[in-house]
Amino acid sequence: MIVLKTSPYIKFICYFFMAMGVVMFYYFITETDWARVKDQPEIAVASIILLFSLFYLLPLIVLRNRRVLKLSGSTLLITKRYSVNVRTYDLENLKKWYVETAKGRYSYGRILYLQFRDGNRLYIQEMEFANFDALLSHFVNNNKLSKMTKK
Repeated sequence: MIVLKTSPYIKFICYFFMAMGVVMFYYFITETDWARVKDQPEIAVASIILLFSLFYLLPLIVLRNRRVLKLSGSTLLITKRYSVNVRTYDLENLKKWYVETAKGRYSYGRILYLQFRDGNRLYIQEMEFANFDALLSHFVNNNKLSKMTKK
């Protein structure tokens, strides 16, 4: 599973919208003329759904954006999370590398953030690279990584 990292500014805007949604929902509950709503309950239901989706679900979707990446050779600049089996002495080599693409050009790639769990299992939180297929074959063929799996 690929996790797109959300910038702090987007997070702030999303949390602000969620807080405004709570305030607006409170205002809606306290200031609504419920005697008039009894005649048209669908308006109240639609308003509650709109408030909930606009001020809670939409920011939550942005904050928790997850999508599956097609493993193709196209040029990519994305953030992802991978679970990698790696030996301890390979960690420094993993931080920066050059990958030879199929066309013979060199593409620069780097791991931006490393997270350690489960002994020798390394979670690569963010990556930038130009050609994923070349990267994967480079590390597997050179025995840098014993396995690279989508998490």
